[in-house]
Amino acid sequence: MTDMTNVKNLKVSITKDPEAKVSARSGKSFLSFKAVHEREDGEKVWVDCLAFGLVGKALDGKLTKGKKILVTGNVKTEEKPNSKDPGKMYVNRTLFINEAKVPMGDKLVTVDEFYTETEPF
Repeated sequence: MTDMTNVKNLKVSITKDPEAKVSARSGKSFLSFKAVHEREDGEKVWVDCLAFGLVGKALDGKLTKGKKILVTGNVKTEEKPNSKDPGKMYVNRTLFINEAKVPMGDKLVTVDEFYTETEPF
């Protein structure tokens, strides 16, 4: 079973330093990292995060393990067979990031496809 859910300003903690990659199939670049979201009831939800194109390029170098960010995008949830425990299924969640709010200094900066870094006047 596969399901897609929109999320807005979902707070996640990065659990693995991001890696810039290139898709072998399409040749497009993207940023990949693992994160966890803690629900109000304390349950932890692990997600594989992907940021493509300009969003991935803009986020590259700004994220590190342990950093907390707010993300907006789509979560694809899939049930897959568990290779370590035959007969059982596990849930895989992939978050396709459209926008992220990232702490930079004392500001929360929105990084999306329109983000550009400029020098002060």
